[in-house]
Amino acid sequence: MFVGAKDFRAPARLGAVRSQRCYVVALESQSRFDIRRYVSAAPVATAAGAPVWHWVANLQEFGEADPQASSLYASQIDRSHVLLSNDLGVLQRIAKGLIGADPSSAGPDIQDWAAIAGREAWAYRRYRHAGVVDRNAAGLSNVTATADALVFYLNSDRKSGVLRLLASDASTAQRLNRSMETSLEWPPLQPAGPGVWETVVPFTGDDASGQRVFVIFGLLGFATFL
Repeated sequence: MFVGAKDFRAPARLGAVRSQRCYVVALESQSRFDIRRYVSAAPVATAAGAPVWHWVANLQEFGEADPQASSLYASQIDRSHVLLSNDLGVLQRIAKGLIGADPSSAGPDIQDWAAIAGREAWAYRRYRHAGVVDRNAAGLSNVTATADALVFYLNSDRKSGVLRLLASDASTAQRLNRSMETSLEWPPLQPAGPGVWETVVPFTGDDASGQRVFVIFGLLGFATFL
């Protein structure tokens, strides 16, 4: 399963950062899953020719105790992918991209793809510096305009992860290092090649490891306001 997110915004109260999200579940080639078996309402739109269903749920994505309901949209593209999103337009654009994708291509258009291809768990963030509504909610407080992307993946032994910053200069790495130097026993980002800064983050099951997970989620745009 993959999830993509953008347009990060702080909740009105305590809670997780809001964003436009789309979950993409890739089905096995012989899968007989059919989403129509689990929905009874009429579709409200189409995405790449497939029906789209809509419902509302109280996910508290607008903040603690905020009664505003979330809108969710779901669709299945042939028998290959199931999409779930809180934005209809986003779902439709991703569905269109899936229909036109070349399954024989070597990999997606992602910088540093070779570092994460084949990993069990990884995350990739391409920085957008224009039109940001809330830099703090978006995890951009220490990110300068020279940063291109952030890459994270778990090591196979599951006791550490690798965080890689792709940037044209060291300004973002220096800011991130300063923000972490007094807490969490966070290893500083170090040069790892042209335009790459890297650190290995330990996950040993202690309290500090849990806090490091929250920090990484925040850098990726999935922070929680406490």
